[in-house]
Amino acid sequence: MPKFGMNLESYFMEYGQIFSDKTILQIGMSMIKNLQVIHTAGYTYNDLKLDNILVGNSKGSHLDMLRLVDFGFAARFLKKDGTHMPVQETEYFRGNMIFASINLFNFQVTSRRDDLISLVYMLVFMFNQGNLPFISEDQEKMGRNQIFSLIKKAKQNLKVDDLCLVNYNPT
Repeated sequence: MPKFGMNLESYFMEYGQIFSDKTILQIGMSMIKNLQVIHTAGYTYNDLKLDNILVGNSKGSHLDMLRLVDFGFAARFLKKDGTHMPVQETEYFRGNMIFASINLFNFQVTSRRDDLISLVYMLVFMFNQGNLPFISEDQEKMGRNQIFSLIKKAKQNLKVDDLCLVNYNPT
């Protein structure tokens, strides 16, 4: 098996949770290409997070060599005949709560849109140096169900301005 590089979470932490705008945009463009390959095959990824993105290979890190790993939550959004799966509910939440779309929180079968929403959350997270308005230190003391309810409620009421201005400092 080929040996790939470290995951993006490791790099993000190593650089003090600060990537340049250019780096984040390169990551975004690369991830769109990766998601496009998965979507073309008729699947949604459903677990986008920095831990699931490997950078480069054993010979070095290159942002043009980002690879998604851990397809445990991937699901078909197209039937074998090429038509979309009907809108239906799932039995349980699958994925990363921080970057998940509200559709996942509402236990709906996912579509390509949900992967793209997750990508936006992840990119904003990096632009905001590891912060999103629904992440708090108090969550370390909460149970999974409490965290789920808190994040779901926050995402239901979240406005784009609130999401994107976490670290905004006009001075």
